Amino acid sequence: MTRRHISLALAFSVSSLAASAPAWAQAACTPEKLNAAIDAFATAPFGAAAWRQLNGLDAPAASADGPSYSGYAATEAWRKRTAELAPEMAELQNVPYECRMVYPLEVLNARVAKLGATDPYVKQWLMAQARVLKACDGAGADQTALPAPLEVKPELAQLQQQDRAYQEASVAFYGADKTKAIQMFKDIAAAKSSHAAAARYNVANLLANAKNLTAARTEAADILADPTMASVHTITKELQGYIANLEDTAEGWTTLIDNTIATLSQPAAAITANEKSQGEYSSALYDIDFVGIREKQDDWWVRGQLPEAPTLSKAIVDASRKHPMALWMMTGQSVGNMYSRAPWSMVGPKWNAWSASYIDRAMALQPAAAGIAGPARDMIDALKAGTDDTSRASLWAKAKAAAEKASSSCGDAAETAAVLELAYQA
Repeated sequence: MTRRHISLALAFSVSSLAASAPAWAQAACTPEKLNAAIDAFATAPFGAAAWRQLNGLDAPAASADGPSYSGYAATEAWRKRTAELAPEMAELQNVPYECRMVYPLEVLNARVAKLGATDPYVKQWLMAQARVLKACDGAGADQTALPAPLEVKPELAQLQQQDRAYQEASVAFYGADKTKAIQMFKDIAAAKSSHAAAARYNVANLLANAKNLTAARTEAADILADPTMASVHTITKELQGYIANLEDTAEGWTTLIDNTIATLSQPAAAITANEKSQGEYSSALYDIDFVGIREKQDDWWVRGQLPEAPTLSKAIVDASRKHPMALWMMTGQSVGNMYSRAPWSMVGPKWNAWSASYIDRAMALQPAAAGIAGPARDMIDALKAGTDDTSRASLWAKAKAAAEKASSSCGDAAETAAVLELAYQA
């Protein structure tokens, strides 16, 4: 029986429990709604979202989106917005894949909000940005020089100066002279421009692309330590992942794992506060797998067996002993997925002994194991439950108890994330 079939069966079996609840609760929680809440954890019972639910943090609806998806969404939004604002400027629709459109879209929306969609300055800014797009497409200097500045009201003079400086630096960013681009962005940051945060990020990014990894890592760390740079903290954390991948040191991977788990452990209110925080959470759901907190083919990480000069493997071993979430996810996914792939003929005494040994040794890893309790621990223990009637009856009782709590809370209870796995193992 699949987890999907189990969820359907449970939804109907627990619906009778709702019959004794007040009428308003019955109206608010239909079997379909309860089933959807349980099903939300069907594909990744030992995923980060399930961990959040099990630990009372709630699991905000989000997909695991990597940076490339965010860039694609920004490009599509840019095309739509510029088609509305300047339909006569067809060149704004030509956005090569390499062009970074998240920040230009933010600036455009800010200028429209400040000045209005029909203000001449907005059109002037778009004309200049069209030259940046040409630079991104590899055009020469004759096609990428910015148009002459507009005669603007005194109150817009500084804004135009700052915008043009950033656009000129962006042209250099896509050009051959990266050293020039770095200096231009440094000058923008030093001038306390409205583009200072984006400029600082571009310095770190250019240093990383130039394989000046020590300087890039330092710059990224300085950005994240500066609260005035908060607008670029999310993409700077993504850049740290890029740097860690290039640098391939245990320290770099550890920083990336720590940051990713910190993002995934935020209160739900912080995650849903705004679009940026939601995007950061979605990226973290994607990144947690990328940084190695996922299923392992054997128990090397439990034993702490490392290769010579370990990098990512060292960071993973350390994380499994430091972060309850990491230990729970790797243990659950490793044993659970092995169980799912094993033929029924192999699931017997030897299997039970292997899974019990694996889990017992993993749950001895401290201090992380001490942070795995309640329904989260029940799910782990279910993976090593015996096949005898007593063990199965006990496990099924836990599954039904979790289903009752899921039903009475209409899927809000922590136990909602445990229902399917407990029933599946029972």
